[in-house]
Parts: sequence; C-alpha cells; structure tokens
Amino acid sequence: MRCWVRGVVMLVLVLSAVAQAADMFPVLVVRPEQPTFAAAAASLQGELGPRYAITTLVAPAQDDGAALPGLAQYVALPKGQAPRVVVAFDNRVIRAVRAAVGPGGPPVVAAMGLNLMQELSPAAGVCGVSFDVAPFTLVTRFQALTHSRIRAVLLPYRGQAFATQVADAIRQLDRAGIRVVARDVTADGADPQRIAWVLERYLAGWAAEEGIDAVVVPSDSVLVNRRTLPLWIKVGRRSSRPFLTGIEALATPDLSLCVFAAAPDPHGIGSQVAQLVVQLVEDRATPAQLGIEPPIQILSRWDQTQADRLGLTLHDPAQDVP
Repeated sequence: MRCWVRGVVMLVLVLSAVAQAADMFPVLVVRPEQPTFAAAAASLQGELGPRYAITTLVAPAQDDGAALPGLAQYVALPKGQAPRVVVAFDNRVIRAVRAAVGPGGPPVVAAMGLNLMQELSPAAGVCGVSFDVAPFTLVTRFQALTHSRIRAVLLPYRGQAFATQVADAIRQLDRAGIRVVARDVTADGADPQRIAWVLERYLAGWAAEEGIDAVVVPSDSVLVNRRTLPLWIKVGRRSSRPFLTGIEALATPDLSLCVFAAAPDPHGIGSQVAQLVVQLVEDRATPAQLGIEPPIQILSRWDQTQADRLGLTLHDPAQDVP
C-alpha cells in the first residue's frame, strides 16, 4: 500500500509538470509489474511516440488491486493536467481503475484481461483489446503443428455468458470437420462454488469420453482460477488427451497442464492499444464506437513435458513455438 501512495504522489507531481508542455497528450498507464505487462506497455509507448506524455503506475504483484490510493484525485485534476486516457492492463487493475475513474472521467482502454468482451462491452467509457483466443485458432494451430487428426474436442463453458462464443466455435470448427462437445458448467447454477463442484465431479469424465481427441481449457477466470486450477492440473496431467489453451502460463514447465497454448503477443497488444488511444485522443472517437476488439498477433507455446508424455512431435519448427 505504501508503494501505491508514494507512486501516486510522484505521479501527480510529474504529470502536472508534463502537462505544461505544448501539444502533449497526457496518458496514464496502470499495469502489474510482471515482464509480460511491461513488454506490452513498452510497445504502447514506442507506438505513440513523443507527442504523448506517458506516465506509468506499476501495481506490485502482492497488491490485490482493490484500490489505487490517490488515483481518483489525480483523475480529477484540472483540464490539461488530468490524463486524456487511462490504460489499464490485467483484470484486477482494470477493476480498480474503473472504480477510481468513475462516470464522467477520462476514457479507459482495457487490455490483457480475461473475459473482457463479456464484462466490458456494454460498459460506458471503456474500450479495449480482448486477451481471448478463439477455440478454432487453438485447435487448428495444434493440428497443423502436430499433424494430429482431431475429430472432436471438449469445450467446457459458462452458460449464457459465453453462448455466442461457443456457437461461433461450433460453427467454425464444424467447417473444418471437427465436432465440438460443449458442456455448460452452469446448467445447475451459475454460482462460482457450484461451478467448482461441477468441475470437480464431471471434468475428468468429460475428458475421458469416447471420441474426444482434445480438450480446450477456456480463457475464463470463473472456470480457471486459484480454486479450480489444481483440479485442471490433476486432470490434464493424467489425461491421454492433449489439453489446449489460450492462457500461456498453463503451457509452461511450472504448471505443465496444457501441451499447447496460442496466446496474444504482448507487443501486438501494446500496438493495438496505441491505435485505440490515438483514435480516442486525436480522432475523437468514443469508447462505445471502438468497443472491445480481438487480438491480432498470436504466439504459440509448446510444453515439452506434456508433449513427451503424450508422444507428440512438433512437425513444423518454423512456427513461433519456443
């Protein structure tokens, strides 16, 4: 908390001075301290160039993001000193920034958070870049890299919140000759505790069903979180089917849950966020006009531990898989 307070005091002093420069557009970037977020922020700054006075506030990893002390006061500074746009990276930071900015504050550009299309699309004053990768991209990239024959995939999902996305996945994968076995984990209730119970009871059985060739781990923080992650890891490591995901961290040696991940490139996210900032500031677009757009640049990750266990071989080393 002390780190936040000191940071905001310095922030106000620096930005008040910067705002005196002619033809400068003040922009505040709030992000966690991890390298992935730093890379996206660096890309953003490089894309915007010298006409934008960018100040970054870094949220310590241990901070829960419930509040950003002093941020509301900064946002309320006189016109010309307050930021024209606030950029927020990560779900916890996005929630805190939205609470601090409130109605009537500067527009917020949200990025690198899960479920943004579901949570923010109707929200006034917010636009951004989704961090979710479509199941079609996951499955077809994996199939191309491994020469695997995928006929059917399991896709757990959360009821009405993702009904449109699941319908799109079913339609797109059907064109590729792949059947989607979609399981609604909210059929008996949408409470997170109930969802966790459903996963505990049914996930292993769903993954083992005859005819399932792969499992898509959804980019949904209600289905995959601190409470449910141990279950996903247990089932994924024991399953004879490859688990695929749009969450890069799940296909790393630290977790070794998924054999393959296709996740947004943080540098690409930074570039897309920069374009949104320019549209908001210079083109005078509104967040409602811009909405939440999908990521453009996607990187692939291959977990060798899981690949060896499943007997999978990477057949196209030219792909961007570390």
